Amino acid sequence: AVADRQGRLGVCVLNTDSSLKAGSNGRLTASVPLPGNRVRYEWKSRYPIDFYLISFAVGPYRDYSFYAKGPHISDSILVQNYIYDDDSYFSQNKESIDRTGDFLNLYSRLFGPYPFAAEKYGHCLAPSGGGMEHQTMTTLVNFSYTLVCHELAHQWFGDYVTCSSWQDIWVNEGFASYAEYLAYQYLSSQSDADSWIIRTQNYVKTARDGSIYVPADRQTDEDRIFDYRLTYAKGAAIIHMIR
Repeated sequence: AVADRQGRLGVCVLNTDSSLKAGSNGRLTASVPLPGNRVRYEWKSRYPIDFYLISFAVGPYRDYSFYAKGPHISDSILVQNYIYDDDSYFSQNKESIDRTGDFLNLYSRLFGPYPFAAEKYGHCLAPSGGGMEHQTMTTLVNFSYTLVCHELAHQWFGDYVTCSSWQDIWVNEGFASYAEYLAYQYLSSQSDADSWIIRTQNYVKTARDGSIYVPADRQTDEDRIFDYRLTYAKGAAIIHMIR
């Protein structure tokens, strides 16, 4: 990966066995066959990128791609999904994967145009503990409703707009969490949205203390930075209160 001083990722290159596929940030521009049953994948990105959002994922993937279209998307957006190469997995998850297009339309309406439309949005499956909003190519463990919409919302809140320090991490996680509520409200039902916010508020109130802002003496404490009650749930609850 080659980046300039502003964090703009120029070119990403990865060589691997030809039986595998690799996913990364930006737009895939070439898949070059190499000797010894190898292949070189090449990506290019035109957008600034924070260094913790750079990612590669390699595995025996199946590429399931489609284009998201709709009234709030000015031009079709490539949605590229590297999923496990298994027919039963695909059939069980296709509907959930396709829902990404609905989320893209909704958030483009509410937050403004998808910020990386000239490249793509996508997912790479990995046996991780949840999801990580790598710019244009989220890494996630499954295609659950809230996980997919949460990580997609990070493309606006966390990727396009990134907090300057961990003390303000609630800006990333609070807005992405509240986007789960919005997805329920606009695409499912108000009853589902109400259930979500009530659970969230009740969880916040299981303890009396704590600010969404990470104190200076705790800003290198990973457990405090990613405290779900404060950073995620309370951040979302405050956004809901302001709204």
